[in-house]
Amino acid sequence: MENEKKSIVIYGLGTNFTKLFTKRVKDRLKREFFVVGFVDKKKEFEEKICKEFACYQKIPYVQIDYVCITSTLYYSEIKEELLAQSIDEVKILPKNYWLDFYQSTYLPTDVISGKGVEIGGPSAVFQAIYHSGCVCDGVNYSEETIWNGNLDSVYKWEEQVLGNQIVADATDLKIIADETYDFVLSSNNLEHIANPLQAVKEFLRVLKKGKPLVILVPCKKYTFDHKRDDTTFEHLLEDYRKGVLEDDLSHLDEILELHDLSLDKLAGTKEQFRERSKNNFKNRCLHHHVFSNELLACIGDYFNLEILENTVFDQNYYLLGIKRE
Repeated sequence: MENEKKSIVIYGLGTNFTKLFTKRVKDRLKREFFVVGFVDKKKEFEEKICKEFACYQKIPYVQIDYVCITSTLYYSEIKEELLAQSIDEVKILPKNYWLDFYQSTYLPTDVISGKGVEIGGPSAVFQAIYHSGCVCDGVNYSEETIWNGNLDSVYKWEEQVLGNQIVADATDLKIIADETYDFVLSSNNLEHIANPLQAVKEFLRVLKKGKPLVILVPCKKYTFDHKRDDTTFEHLLEDYRKGVLEDDLSHLDEILELHDLSLDKLAGTKEQFRERSKNNFKNRCLHHHVFSNELLACIGDYFNLEILENTVFDQNYYLLGIKRE
């Protein structure tokens, strides 16, 4: 697209539509486009839209440059509706445009670029990075994981080859040389690690100086951890100094008592969950610790990161930090 502002209609529904209303995304949308129309198919967000944009529930009968469909699930159906309304197909932005726009607002590709590595993925939240042309290797703890099944020799997102697949534990990446990568990614992974500080130490060892580390961990209020207390940094530091290994089950009693099985359908019954948890070293399903933005900030300070971001993104606590020169 050219540099001058283009007119755009936002057309959507559901989860991807609500993501529009983070302040950061609204500000970028206003900065880069002239928003001339909104269509909320579910009609759930009229008040929020009207507060920001005076163009609710319509595709205007004026010249428009683009229509952005926010739904990936119903993209084809909505596109057919638009074509039936005589919208020129060349004006309808591609299926992944909105997710890439949303994600790249938080994961800037001018900072996250080159050749990187993701620990414990792949992750839908990093689609914008995958689509940006970066090379991205992947690290998983086993040749077969509960979320991926049998791993290929290449690291892929859907059918897109991103880089090489590496089998190693997050806390022991000795297979990778020091300062190999331009970025390190970790999404919904650190909570599954018994010794998170040891893992972050390894993430930073394989990261070049002056380059970014991205960590996302789930906000507990959206998960089966919502009854548990936040973990303190002192607790993580004690585990680190004791050299806790990944077969550790010291949090099992707390997890069995407070884990909300109604929000974890794959866990089965209480007894099935107990048996699966005892075999955690093989399946890595347990959330050993419960994170917060404050805990991520303490981790960043401990490792002397230059913290660019410490916020909430996509129902996750999100840290973007630079390994100092």
